[in-house]
Amino acid sequence: MLKQGCIHCLVWCANGIGWESGHLPASLSIEGLEDLCKSPLRPRVVVVCLKHGAETAAGRLQRVGVQSVIWLAADLLGSTSDLLLKVLLQALTALHRGARPIEVTAE
Repeated sequence: MLKQGCIHCLVWCANGIGWESGHLPASLSIEGLEDLCKSPLRPRVVVVCLKHGAETAAGRLQRVGVQSVIWLAADLLGSTSDLLLKVLLQALTALHRGARPIEVTAE
């Protein structure tokens, strides 16, 4: 679906860059995601939620042309996961309704 331009927002959650399992498809690594996001059909917004390296990954995605990247240095499997998911849902809902990324991240 991503290669066909059907995804306008992608949420990528993982433990961190370099922590990928050897059994995962290459598209689930930062390099694979960068390759997918080089296409003109890339998502308009990518949310990066990594325990390790979230800001670095976000910068890499911006450099390949992703218009808006929201990054969270967080563990979505940790004790604060419910709160993080609620905040993330609010941010994505605001973007879907037309808010500018700067308006969403300022809240």
